[in-house]
Amino acid sequence: MGAKRVCYYQVSDPNGVQWSVVMGSITRALDAMNVDQQQATKWSTKAAILRHTNTDGFHGHGKDMYIFHSSSEPQKRYFLLRHEHVILEADTTMMAVLEKSELYKHKLSCTVEGTALLLGDYSARVAQATLLNGKFAGIVLEVEYLPVDDVLAAEPMLTAFCHTLHLGLAGLNGAAKETTDGLKGPDEGPTGPFGGTFVPIKHVYDTFGLSNQHTGKHSTLQYLYLVSALLQVCMS
Repeated sequence: MGAKRVCYYQVSDPNGVQWSVVMGSITRALDAMNVDQQQATKWSTKAAILRHTNTDGFHGHGKDMYIFHSSSEPQKRYFLLRHEHVILEADTTMMAVLEKSELYKHKLSCTVEGTALLLGDYSARVAQATLLNGKFAGIVLEVEYLPVDDVLAAEPMLTAFCHTLHLGLAGLNGAAKETTDGLKGPDEGPTGPFGGTFVPIKHVYDTFGLSNQHTGKHSTLQYLYLVSALLQVCMS
C-alpha cells in the first residue's frame, strides 16, 4: 500500500450543477494522463457511523463508532472510536459480533463507488458518494503514490499528480492557470466545471498515534473526515 490523498469536489454554488458533467470532465482529464491505456477497474469504500445505545454521560458524538472498509482490502474492517482516539483493525467476523451485542445502532452510512485507474506510479480512484437514503453526497478523488508508503515523503509526488490533473481539468474548461500548490483552494477562482475544484482532506494522524507509514488505519481517518465534510456540504 502506498501513501494516499483523499479529496472531494467542491463548487461555490451547488444549485444547477450537473454532476454527471463534472464526472465526465474528471474522467476525460484522467484518460488524458493514461498514456499506457490501462483499463479501469471497479472500486468502492463504505463508511458507517453507529451510535452507542447508552449515551449517558456523553455529549455530541462522544460514543459514536465509525466503521470503514474498502474493496482494496475486502477481508478487513476498521473501527474508529473518536472519543478515545483509537482505530482498531479486525476481520469481517467482528461485524457479526458487534451486531449480536446490540451495543450500537446504525446512524448513517456513506458509500463511495467508482473506478480505479493505474497511471504509472499512481493509482487514481474517482467515485460518487451516496448516503444511505440514496442521496448524492459528492464526487471523491483518491490518489495513491505506489512506490512510497511514507505520507511525508510521498506528499510532493501526490501534489505533482493533483497539479497535473488540475491543469487538465482547467484546460478542458478553458480556465487553465498555473499554480504552485498542486490543488487550488476554494477561494482561488474556478478551475473545473461549474467553477469547482478538488479540496484535500486534512488529517491529524498523530492525534490517533499513527506513524507516517500509510496503512488502512490512515485511510479510515481520512474517510471519517471526508464523510464529515460531505455531510456539511449536504446540510448547507
